[in-house]
Amino acid sequence: MQEAVGRRIRELRKARSLTQEGVAESAGINPKYFGAIERGEVNLSLSTLDRIAKALNVQPAALLEVEALAVADRQVVTQLVHEVLQHADDEKVERLKVFLERVFR
Repeated sequence: MQEAVGRRIRELRKARSLTQEGVAESAGINPKYFGAIERGEVNLSLSTLDRIAKALNVQPAALLEVEALAVADRQVVTQLVHEVLQHADDEKVERLKVFLERVFR
């Protein structure tokens, strides 16, 4: 279980392009301890799990349940697409539209 939770935390952190140090600081925990959590080497408390979830801006369940992780991943992708579209010119938006149509139809 420790390893699975650690992998999920790492996946969510990387999906948000965050560093271990940044998440650890936001969660108020030692960066080395945070690294051990991601590697599944320690049994973290519920309060630590909650602080990490807040630092990653997800519900604690997203760190524990596969279904919740899928929702969190969808939110990350939605956010990334939104950010890309905010800075894209009309040509890039059109190319993205064509790409999405080809992939999802």
